[in-house]
Amino acid sequence: MSIAGSFLLNKEVDGELVESFNVQEFEGLDFKIKTETLPTEDNNTRLFFLNKNDEEIPIPEGIECKEVTSKKEVTKKPLPHTQYFLITHPFKYEIHHNNKCIYKITGEKKFSVFNYLKPDEVKRKEAQKREEKRAKETIKLMKDLKIDNK
Repeated sequence: MSIAGSFLLNKEVDGELVESFNVQEFEGLDFKIKTETLPTEDNNTRLFFLNKNDEEIPIPEGIECKEVTSKKEVTKKPLPHTQYFLITHPFKYEIHHNNKCIYKITGEKKFSVFNYLKPDEVKRKEAQKREEKRAKETIKLMKDLKIDNK
């Protein structure tokens, strides 16, 4: 399992907290998950749902948010009077859809995001970027070593 993304907590510019966010899509599901920092909170972020047009939507049917930091899972409820979950550093969370884990977020003063149902198109683009990076590194290494292709 590789990290699908990250966002920073506590990043400040000129004494002001800088907002950060991450959006993940899922293969075969008609919603996305967005996590974003809260401008007035340095150890919290909110996790909410978007439709395919990036519009905020109510929490989809079949969704459970579980705090999994300790061996005992704790099912979290949305923040009262909202349609989002409050994520607190340094706890670890999983989002389950119909009893299947599709998303995991772990806090390290940044949150690492795992997407278990990443669309094939996104996987292909990421693989292509990795391959291009390896090719550039190989070319640079060959130039640095002054290897002739004779």
